[in-house]
Amino acid sequence: MFTLEGIDGSGKTTQAPLIKEYLKKAGLKVQVFRHPDINPLGEFIRKNIRTFDPWLRNQLIVLDMKATLRNQEKNYDLKTIFIWDRYIDSFYTSNSEMTLKEANDIMSEMPLPIKTFWLDIDPNVVLTQRENAVNEHSDPIWLSLKQKRYNKLFKKYPERFIRINADQSIELVTKQIAEEIIKICK
Repeated sequence: MFTLEGIDGSGKTTQAPLIKEYLKKAGLKVQVFRHPDINPLGEFIRKNIRTFDPWLRNQLIVLDMKATLRNQEKNYDLKTIFIWDRYIDSFYTSNSEMTLKEANDIMSEMPLPIKTFWLDIDPNVVLTQRENAVNEHSDPIWLSLKQKRYNKLFKKYPERFIRINADQSIELVTKQIAEEIIKICK
């Protein structure tokens, strides 16, 4: 299991299918997951996330992740690579009221990814150069806070995190991540 993490507009959702295609061309089986998932619960969370109090929101997000993993257990194949577009690290970075210890306690039952690819990009670049990625989550203060929280995770878990400069070309980012996954899988 590998994860793509980063602030809103860093390229996670763009990269997930590109990495999948690159790995498939290399002869690997790949499944990509989103968080929240594309299922009734995930869509409900997406549509209503701003209306939930933090406790309820967090419980629903964990339930959504567990449901996704449980559905995959039925078809689990050791030769399949799982790539998540956001996973447990987004849970922490997106909850400004939560400490890292609280996030880890809530997520303690979730399996850790082998590697987390942090698509690192300056929030100002997202706001000025990636206008198509700007949405209701693109508040400069919020993006900067999330960026700081990702940096904290990167420093705390250097064995798991790989920092990728997301300001490079899309093709180069795809190649760097996919080649690293291939290297790890060998």
